[in-house]
Amino acid sequence: MTLTQAELDQFYKIQPMLFAYANQLNTFTKKFEGVEEFFDIELKEKVTIRDWIYQEKAWFIDEFIEKHRERLNSDDIEVARSWKDQIKDRFYLLKQLKKYVKILTIDHDNNISRAYGVYALTLPFDEFFEIPTTIETVLLPYKDKITYDGFMFQSNLYIGGSLRQSLNETLKVTEAQSGLITTLPYIQTDDKQVEKLLAYYAKTQNNREIYAQEIDEILSANPHLTAFYYQEVGKSNARILSKSLKAAGVESGYFAILSNIIVASGVTKKALLDNIQAIVPPARQPFIYIYQLRKKK
Repeated sequence: MTLTQAELDQFYKIQPMLFAYANQLNTFTKKFEGVEEFFDIELKEKVTIRDWIYQEKAWFIDEFIEKHRERLNSDDIEVARSWKDQIKDRFYLLKQLKKYVKILTIDHDNNISRAYGVYALTLPFDEFFEIPTTIETVLLPYKDKITYDGFMFQSNLYIGGSLRQSLNETLKVTEAQSGLITTLPYIQTDDKQVEKLLAYYAKTQNNREIYAQEIDEILSANPHLTAFYYQEVGKSNARILSKSLKAAGVESGYFAILSNIIVASGVTKKALLDNIQAIVPPARQPFIYIYQLRKKK
């Protein structure tokens, strides 16, 4: 999906004014005003202006707003001010969805990755590039969305099968760890995001083996999430146990799953809870995942 026409009109009202003022202060190229003259400027010169704005955004955007208050309405000012939170980086374009494209950035030095949902300006990204691919651009906040500044440069990095698989796995972990970022600035939450990451690690036996060290580190730092983790493990195993129960001829009932074991059952949920109290040690009861097997109609 792209910005709406009204949003695009506003975007191309603010951006040429912003670039023209930067050029007025620095004379990167010939003087220009308005959208048509802006589009006539050489790409290389526009990128030079773009990069300077990115470096000086903290003070420059505030000064731009003060100098242009008569030409900007309150909504324009809020959009322009939000562009101080722009992000310039190399990104992996990984998945084109109907709403936006999912992109990933990886800071290998600090072992940090972020996943963003980014709206196109006029055409979906997969009409410009064969996805997955690697691009360099600047992400811009746009109200409750993220878009980009209109300048996107593709690298010559070939994303083959193994790299594609690795990036898709990193995307999954990143979304579980910090969510898909759809607004800027990004504000990280605590327990909820850790819970999402633990839920991803617990989702399959393969994940639990691959991320065993990460799971231990998280639970050591967040012991209050231990019960949550084991409930997620129980939820994962419920699918397997459900097949075993049905294969044994059991069609319905309530079951208490502790990790990968059914430790209690009951015809009703109340009966199950009574049986849990009678059978499972109190210290282990918070770790239980309760599952209802429903008879097919």
